Amino acid sequence: MKKKQIIQISSIFAFVLALLLLVSNVLCYQCSADEARLKLFYNEEKNSLNLMLFGASSVRTDFIPTKAYENHGITSYNYCINAMPLPTTKYMIAEALQYQSPEIIVIDINGITYCNKQFTETQSVAFTETMKHSTNRNEALLDIYDGSRTWEDDISFIKYHKNIINLGQCINYASFYQNYGDNASILKGYSTYATTVEDFTNFNIINPNDITDFQTFNDYEIESINSLLDYCDSIKNDVKVVFSRFPRITTFNNNEWEIPYVNSFAKIIKDRGFDYIDFYNHMQDFDLNYSTDFSDFTHLNIFGAEKFTEYLCDYLKTNYNLTANCNNSKWDTCVEYANQFYEVIKKSTLKKEFIEFYEFDLAKKYNIFGV
Repeated sequence: MKKKQIIQISSIFAFVLALLLLVSNVLCYQCSADEARLKLFYNEEKNSLNLMLFGASSVRTDFIPTKAYENHGITSYNYCINAMPLPTTKYMIAEALQYQSPEIIVIDINGITYCNKQFTETQSVAFTETMKHSTNRNEALLDIYDGSRTWEDDISFIKYHKNIINLGQCINYASFYQNYGDNASILKGYSTYATTVEDFTNFNIINPNDITDFQTFNDYEIESINSLLDYCDSIKNDVKVVFSRFPRITTFNNNEWEIPYVNSFAKIIKDRGFDYIDFYNHMQDFDLNYSTDFSDFTHLNIFGAEKFTEYLCDYLKTNYNLTANCNNSKWDTCVEYANQFYEVIKKSTLKKEFIEFYEFDLAKKYNIFGV
């Protein structure tokens, strides 16, 4: 083979390789609110948060960090994913504590209802694909996927090639993160659905306290529970750990099946010496209204989230001495921009448009990419 041909082939190979790398860097985006929330967490100033919240989707919808700062001077972040499986919780907390040293972590326990091996492997991708390379990530991958990952899972183009059908959306997200650069999130993990639940005529609302059954956990569930609680035991001298269940509406033939799981998990939590708070029992304390403050049976809308945020902040300050009155100019800017966005969300909520609002929408609407 002539030297000229070798050069041509090498040039073509280099071009194809560069193209694959370029395309892989675009296709790798999951194009989701979860991804934005988790990726932007790394842009927070190190050890700047005094409260972190972990759990499934109710965490991201029910607590508004900028309101906690505006009204109480509490810096916080919702570090969560939709339908977060319980086995993933330990690794999410460990990941967060590599970068932050909060006084308190609040763990919503609804993940117990997502404690299934196959579901955990599928749903945890939203988290594991955004993790930075570390020992914690290696341990998470080994534990969650139980050695089932192959070399193909670590080659971007092979792993994400199906995203080619969403190329336009991937390009938008790539631009979104490029524009943010090292800037921190404005909403601090908050996102919401703009609607209300007004008509309960076809639903039989149940007081979950009337359901006294307990779920018998299988081996996988027991192992996942013990693993999380053992980890929380190992960090409790450095951070206050509070388990909770955020407000939910329980109805017959809908989600009443969750309660025996919650009852059993809550008992184990308390038996292990951890604090557990079921905020269903506190709903009257902050005037939470079924018809106007929920977007569905398991998530608060922005009106309910404002009430719950205020109550939770007061509760943690009173019962756990959570530090308040922090003063941070960047957080002041976040509050200013976020409040403009919340007015848009409120109008949409009253119209029951059922639109999901999150960080990407804020950036697009106001051309603001972090602070």
